[in-house]
Amino acid sequence: MEEGGLFGIFSLGIIQSEELETAKLLYGTKLGGFFVLQGATTDSLLNVVKKPVISENGVAIRHPAVWMNMLVYPSLDGSAVDLIASGEGGMFYYKFQGLDDKNRQPVYRELMEVQQESAKLYKGSLIVPNVVDWNGNGTLDIVAGNAAGDLVFFENHGTNEAPEFAPAVHLESGGEPVLIKGGYRGSIQGPPEAHWGYTSPTVVDWNQNGLLDIVMNDARGMHTVYINVGTRTEPKLSLPKSLYLESLHLAGTWRTRPGAGLLDERMAYITLDTDDDVHLYWQHDKYNLEDGGKLLMENGETINANFLKAGGKGRAKFELVDWDGNGKIDLLIGTPRHATFPEPERGVPWSMNRAGAAVLLLRNVGTNSQPVYEYPAVMHFKGKPMHFGQHACSPTATTLGGGGLNILVGTETGEMIFFRGDDISFIQPDR
Repeated sequence: MEEGGLFGIFSLGIIQSEELETAKLLYGTKLGGFFVLQGATTDSLLNVVKKPVISENGVAIRHPAVWMNMLVYPSLDGSAVDLIASGEGGMFYYKFQGLDDKNRQPVYRELMEVQQESAKLYKGSLIVPNVVDWNGNGTLDIVAGNAAGDLVFFENHGTNEAPEFAPAVHLESGGEPVLIKGGYRGSIQGPPEAHWGYTSPTVVDWNQNGLLDIVMNDARGMHTVYINVGTRTEPKLSLPKSLYLESLHLAGTWRTRPGAGLLDERMAYITLDTDDDVHLYWQHDKYNLEDGGKLLMENGETINANFLKAGGKGRAKFELVDWDGNGKIDLLIGTPRHATFPEPERGVPWSMNRAGAAVLLLRNVGTNSQPVYEYPAVMHFKGKPMHFGQHACSPTATTLGGGGLNILVGTETGEMIFFRGDDISFIQPDR
């Protein structure tokens, strides 16, 4: 453990004003630690003491996002004590409130998000969008997860044909904002990944009562369900419950977005299993699943996701959609760059000159009750294959924007890119 902070210091800032006896050095750490160095008034660093920066209620502030990078933000009165701090989940403003009486530690108001006028929609990197009418008013909104571990809601104040989205607000569960973190043991990549959450939600009427619920995987590889206990126009999420298979938590690889929906009037749940194979589960009840077996290609082979191991596994984002309008439910999959669907030696998109993450379509050539899939086809835009960086991408099919079925893709940079269906084709690569 480094003396500055676990896994290192990521930013420094010096605050000064007439109120302060001396200038003070603040710093932020990789895991969101926020500290002040007290006593640096002699020539010897041996007298320096590290103290947490505290909030107005006297509790140490923990920055919500990994990689706390801060800037001292000048005030109109000429002092330099307020802070703007960025991180994996956005940019935040800390307002200086003075020094506490006991230890003369800097006190800051709880963070506020920094907003940009007429900005692109953004709420953190590796955004995982769902386009749904979340609040039942007839317009399509966006519910999303992200790398920081949030669940957020972008309300559409426009129309479905010409949407205008409000800034994201955090969804709550049991009265508290949903915030998932890998923690000390939760992430397959160990404690350095403790402050990431990688929430990967799918919005679906899971218990088929007319209300939209959320099923989700995350950085811990934990499959959970949030039941909507509110109303259609005022949704309210319960505390999360684990999904079980044969009396144990459903096991699989991390950071997958489950594909959930009805197949022949039966609720299906598709994700990657511990072998990193595409696997079908059937809902038994709202908290329990039945094994439907590994899904197969038309040649009888299983569908494997990645040639890498450990943290390279998982990451795929699934959506169930009848893309061709033939009544058969296909698989839309967002992949990382290193994915090798359906087999490690020649799978895509890695075999395509390692060009980047991609959106795949696996057409169902079986039935909805017994799906079987063609070789993956890669999304093209106006005839050119589309790639979306390194770590992952997350597509969702939607009628947002009008004109039929379109695709919205969440990217690793946090951008959400809209593609009209008329400009999209899915083409199998040469093999």
